[in-house]
Amino acid sequence: MNDEVLCNALRYEKWDEAADRIEALLNLNEALVELMDDRDAKLAKAVEALRLIEADCEADYPPSHLAIKYAARATLAEIEGEKT
Repeated sequence: MNDEVLCNALRYEKWDEAADRIEALLNLNEALVELMDDRDAKLAKAVEALRLIEADCEADYPPSHLAIKYAARATLAEIEGEKT
């Protein structure tokens, strides 16, 4: 049942059909919230790892470490720019 059919069901007192659709939408919303919470937790772990990498790579390290540091710094800037 799509939203238009839901509205018609409510208008014409097809309560069981309308209730089923609303319940399905609420379940979908709950599942999406759980997915977003999981994604946010993983993103927080990735940001923390990037911060540790960026802080650990100093100028006396080989150039490859500096490249990692700059890549971590750029990725952090991109992620933190998206959040604001």
